[in-house]
Amino acid sequence: MTCSPAASGTGLQVMPISTMKRLLTFVLLTLFTQGIPSAFADHAVRVEVKLSTSHDDPKNSQAEVVNKQMTVVLAGSAKSGGDKLTVKARFYADDLKTDQLVVEKELQTETTLMSGRVEVPLTAVTFNFTPAHAKSTGTGRRAKSVRVPASGRRYHGWVVEVLKGSEVVGQAASHPSLVESRNQ
Repeated sequence: MTCSPAASGTGLQVMPISTMKRLLTFVLLTLFTQGIPSAFADHAVRVEVKLSTSHDDPKNSQAEVVNKQMTVVLAGSAKSGGDKLTVKARFYADDLKTDQLVVEKELQTETTLMSGRVEVPLTAVTFNFTPAHAKSTGTGRRAKSVRVPASGRRYHGWVVEVLKGSEVVGQAASHPSLVESRNQ
């Protein structure tokens, strides 16, 4: 343990060295995993995603229809201004029949980023699925319930990459695990 002036009545508390080391490690890892090294690059592009959701479920049905509309907001410095950028977005879905994570749709568009911000709207992506449910057959005392398995593809998340040529200059994701699984 490290000794602090707490014992002398100054109000400071004693903090174990191991706790200080863990705290320092956490702060440093947080800074470097949040993109600080790329923020100092002359070509870095900050990526923000606005995602809106609407439901268009059919009446008298267990089916669900979910529409996702994405707008990608890019921001950059004067050094990155005027560059032709490619915006790639991948929407992931859970295939309820096979219990696998799949790419539902990939979208790509090109834009030019001048100094400041630019909003890039993408086409809507629709996810159709039916959750597992029970269906009654028969009437009265002979009525039975039959389990209907889930089917279709349910929204899972997204990854957006901004490329200058073949170099990734900006990236955002709804879940960090989607980026990690893509890189493996």
